[in-house]
Amino acid sequence: MKITGIDRAPAVAAPSDRKALGLLESGGASLIFGFSYLFCSVGFRYVSPNVLLCLRFVLAFLVFCVLALFRVVRISLRGKPVGKLFLIGLLYPVLGFICDNYGTYYSSSAFAGSIVAITPVVMMVTSVLLLHSRIDRRQVLCAVTAVLGALLLSFGDFGSQVSMKGLLLMIGAVLTNALFTVLSKKYAAIFTAAEKTFVQLAMAAVFFTAMALPSFFRGEVEVQSLAQPQLWLSVVYLVVLASIASFFLLNSSIRYITPTQSAIMSSLVPVTSVTAGVFILHDSFSLMQLLGVTIIILSVYGASRSE
Repeated sequence: MKITGIDRAPAVAAPSDRKALGLLESGGASLIFGFSYLFCSVGFRYVSPNVLLCLRFVLAFLVFCVLALFRVVRISLRGKPVGKLFLIGLLYPVLGFICDNYGTYYSSSAFAGSIVAITPVVMMVTSVLLLHSRIDRRQVLCAVTAVLGALLLSFGDFGSQVSMKGLLLMIGAVLTNALFTVLSKKYAAIFTAAEKTFVQLAMAAVFFTAMALPSFFRGEVEVQSLAQPQLWLSVVYLVVLASIASFFLLNSSIRYITPTQSAIMSSLVPVTSVTAGVFILHDSFSLMQLLGVTIIILSVYGASRSE
């Protein structure tokens, strides 16, 4: 099936313009995803994480199919190595979301945040090993400072509930994210952003539906819960912005920037999440977190200036 649409890269854009576009898209995806934690917390009041993931990705996949049918996006997989695309979709969001959600469940949010903080450095090493990328000193400095900022932002009591299972799952989340980004960069010339997003949403819909089915069969999902307007407000955000828009922006951005730059831009996720918690949920905000936010913003600025 070949569908024409808007998923075209600028034909004559200068390298600096392409990089600026990539950074803008990556930053936009991070900001959207940062707010998703707030909407997830609202959704969890009414349904379990598995059910919310099922609703999110099944509806996101259906909406994306409608966009394809109306030629808003272009999908043409005939003759392409679709197996590589399935690997990308398996890494993220399927394995990435599973490791992240259950890793946080078996540890604590502060501990999980401290492990995820090392993503820019892991991404940089993975990019060198698999893509033979050349990393300049500015990118190394920005990656290290982004890790420091994220550690300060997640600084807190790790608690006594941190287990080896939680540690291994969070390391798995970091590795799957790094591998996804590097492979997405490697195959950027083969698959369009729309094609990668389509397969990611399809695989997530299948896997998370399978995980949610026991809850439906056991009658754990109450009709009254599904009728709550706040639940569907959260679902709309998670479907339209946190799944379709953010995945598309992320997949599009990797065409123009390096995996290390993408990882540094992803440091905006905890910044957005913490900021939303402070201004919307009236969470506390410490001097340590303010320092972390400042360092991350400086790292993002430095990454935008690197080659």
